[in-house]
Amino acid sequence: MSYPVEDIEGIGASYSEKLAAVGIKRTDDLLTRCGSARGRAEVSDRSGISEKLLLTWANMADLMRIHGVGSEFSELLEAAGVDTVRELQHRNATNLSEKMQQVNDVKHLTRRVPSLKEVEAWIEQAKQLQPMISRLASILARSCSAATGNGYSATHGSRLGPCALRSGGCGMTKRPNERQFFAAIDWQEEQTWV
Repeated sequence: MSYPVEDIEGIGASYSEKLAAVGIKRTDDLLTRCGSARGRAEVSDRSGISEKLLLTWANMADLMRIHGVGSEFSELLEAAGVDTVRELQHRNATNLSEKMQQVNDVKHLTRRVPSLKEVEAWIEQAKQLQPMISRLASILARSCSAATGNGYSATHGSRLGPCALRSGGCGMTKRPNERQFFAAIDWQEEQTWV
């Protein structure tokens, strides 16, 4: 499903105009252009919108692909710790439903919380969808932000090549395996990973 970008929580008239100026008018445009770290960097450079904000909106657009989620429930899902369709694919419906209720009781994001049956249906739909958001390269790039000054290193790109920024960068001199990568950025177990 594709919606106007203004349907995403946080995108008002000002941001909508900036996105339209770079050719992003609908949620599928946002996903296509901002689904990768490289795409977010390009859109950020051309629009003046931060990569972090673009990632947040791309995550919501990703969740909005699921029938019945829409902008309101995509915000609730994100607040409950589900950022993307890929993450939703691996969730337990009962636990997620309970977590969404707890979050909504505190934050009052939606008028109602989706039923367990709705959450189960969303998870099944998510399992049929292809992932659209790439975050690993974005995390790698952020690990080098002190060296680049802008949080993005073209040497990492989306292929996880070696970091040319040995002094002040992530310190990797060759393509890392997963364990090396997480050690290099001092990964914490309690953080969620997509």
